[in-house]
Amino acid sequence: MPELHFVIIEQPANAGEQRISIQTEFSCLPLMQQKDFQHLSHAGPWLVALDDAAFSRLNTPQSDFQQEAVKGWLTSHLPIEPLSQHLSDALVAQGPDGQHLLLRSYAPSVLPALHARKDCSWHAAFFGPINSWWLFNGTEVQQYEGGGMTTLPTYQPIALDTELLLALAMDRQALALLDELQRSAPQVFDSDCHGDRLRQVEQALAAARKTELTHPDDHSLFAILYLLEGHPPDHAPDWPIVMQMVSDQNIDFEHALTTARDSFQA
Repeated sequence: MPELHFVIIEQPANAGEQRISIQTEFSCLPLMQQKDFQHLSHAGPWLVALDDAAFSRLNTPQSDFQQEAVKGWLTSHLPIEPLSQHLSDALVAQGPDGQHLLLRSYAPSVLPALHARKDCSWHAAFFGPINSWWLFNGTEVQQYEGGGMTTLPTYQPIALDTELLLALAMDRQALALLDELQRSAPQVFDSDCHGDRLRQVEQALAAARKTELTHPDDHSLFAILYLLEGHPPDHAPDWPIVMQMVSDQNIDFEHALTTARDSFQA
């Protein structure tokens, strides 16, 4: 079978005109094909079939595509339709607690860590239809070998264990809290973008961890209140009373917070 060449492009949110030209100038398909994320598919990333014309267009000095928009080059025996579906499936990973997580598996900051986990059962399925994958790591281009399969393998989700979460610098507590809030209180988020939502949760947790609270459950409650109420609980006038009850009277944070707020409202 012939070997086909592709490039993955992911442009900044403000690249409106360039995004339109990708769809009109190239043979390409969006990778964000999951039903839950179809409203984001127009923003990319895109799998572009790299024929001679596309290669020339992307590499001319006057090209209006930012170089950092190209996230990787890859070769495969698969046509663009099944390959894009395969890479789309790989954008949803399974967390340690079974939750589904959006993962930029194609990104230069992520793919090397995935490729290194040859001990995982999903590795052969994910890299199977890929012949070679090249990424620019900021200083040089690195090549990652795939399985060279000519047909799609049986779908197997990428499973993120604790080791991978650490390698990807992913906060397990933030991911679990994001999953909970997306189900119970999605109105707290400013964006539909998974990455933006995760950053909101991470910022709220970071604020919680800077306080005198030490238990992870207390950090989660602090972060939830921060997102629900729009301001951190430690900025409220009752905060000194709350912390006094927690530290001096050994009262749990949730009970102390409820008691302090009730006394202020009385």
